[in-house]
Amino acid sequence: MKLTDILNKNKKTVEGAEKVLEKAHKELGDIQAQVAEKNKHKQQLIQAMNVIEASLVIDPADKNAKAQKNKADKKLAEIDKEIEKLSEKAQKAQEALTEAQKGVKNSKGEVFKQEIINQRVEAGFKRKFSVVERRVEHGLNSYKHIDWVDWSKGYGLPLEQIQTPNGFQLKAKQENMPLIKEVNNEAQEVANKKVDELIAKVEKAIEEILEAEGIELREIK
Repeated sequence: MKLTDILNKNKKTVEGAEKVLEKAHKELGDIQAQVAEKNKHKQQLIQAMNVIEASLVIDPADKNAKAQKNKADKKLAEIDKEIEKLSEKAQKAQEALTEAQKGVKNSKGEVFKQEIINQRVEAGFKRKFSVVERRVEHGLNSYKHIDWVDWSKGYGLPLEQIQTPNGFQLKAKQENMPLIKEVNNEAQEVANKKVDELIAKVEKAIEEILEAEGIELREIK
């Protein structure tokens, strides 16, 4: 899989984890709101019971007050059970929220890790590619100067000797200069063209190899 595809996959995992976290937040918030509402109702009921109990203190035989108290006791017991169930749900929701938060952190960590991997791949490739450059530098012929005498010898053309302060030296004959200059220029032109072709092929191959991993070779500014 491409390096960039792995990174994009990890980013999508983050998006998924954040949606799970958002859902967990909402679920916990809804349950907490229900608990708060039940507690509010419970407090209201307790206040009402205080009034009823006050009535029974004044008149212990008040049948209506006794009936209201029994009804309130049952309702209070129901609310307590509901609050207990909601508290259990809230605990589970809190655990789910904690796991969701952990999932977001881990998924973001994986994105960061992959970004570091991608950066180190680029840096490592660049560093180790210099070894290839050194192999090319030392494994291929260096430029060799060829003079007109060499060209004359190469084409089997006669040479002339001239006397210099350092002794006799060979020199290309003047009548052969147009030919050897022409073939020299042709050789340079063909060589330059072939060099450009090879460099273009190498650059294309490198670009294709990097693109296969989703790595863009940036232009030199």
